[in-house]
Amino acid sequence: MARRRRHLSNQGVYHVYNRAELGAAIFASETAKRLFVEAMFRIVDRHGWELFAFAVMGNHFHLLLSTPRGNLDLGMHALQSDFANKHTAFRGSIGHVFQSRYRADHCAAGPLAAARMDYVHLNPVRAGIIPFELLSQYPWTSYQSLRRPEQRGLLSLGAGLELLHGLKDSPAGWQAYEARLELVLKSDFRL
Repeated sequence: MARRRRHLSNQGVYHVYNRAELGAAIFASETAKRLFVEAMFRIVDRHGWELFAFAVMGNHFHLLLSTPRGNLDLGMHALQSDFANKHTAFRGSIGHVFQSRYRADHCAAGPLAAARMDYVHLNPVRAGIIPFELLSQYPWTSYQSLRRPEQRGLLSLGAGLELLHGLKDSPAGWQAYEARLELVLKSDFRL
């Protein structure tokens, strides 16, 4: 049976994610994470994407982005192929790196997209990798550049704050976003 065609749009926001084959820790090393992030930014630049948020975990990744050219499929194919080729060459392995075709949940730029931005940024905290108080120092998520706009490069975090949360890309906006994330985390533990 053929795969169902993916809906491609040049509007709205995509939450894109994928896991490693058999849950392998493909991003266990700093080198692997760095290679993925470098590949990700090459694709963002080449395909004209707006990357609002990302998180690279041990065995999966999350991206929150828009594709003004409606080219999510081309960019994701390039990103996953680029990383998989480097990963298999580095490890000297064969076979699939990712368990399946990437997932891409599409939504309008609004409350649902804002909640997904929060989800991406809080992923390392919820996984127990790092406490929230140290999230701003964790280099494998876009949150670490919240208060460092000069280090964002092609990351559209400020645009994401404004578009999805209605917050200014300013110290007051950053503080409001941090407070929001703390509130989201606290609501995780309510019954």
